[in-house]
Amino acid sequence: VIEEHTPIEYVQQGGRIVVRTRVRARHRGTGRVANLEKADFWCVEGGRVRSYQEIFDTATLLDCMQV
Repeated sequence: VIEEHTPIEYVQQGGRIVVRTRVRARHRGTGRVANLEKADFWCVEGGRVRSYQEIFDTATLLDCMQV
């Protein structure tokens, strides 16, 4: 369950956009909380999203899911 999803930095250069976001998520099964930052990379051309990539610390999320 996402408990926080807060953008902390936004950078745009032409059609390229990067958003850094702080995320706090709680695993429903274990109740453990993962706090991490993620980055979203967007490429927009002609008013349409041409590509999107999300990068985050998967090890932190996996640790949160461990029983």
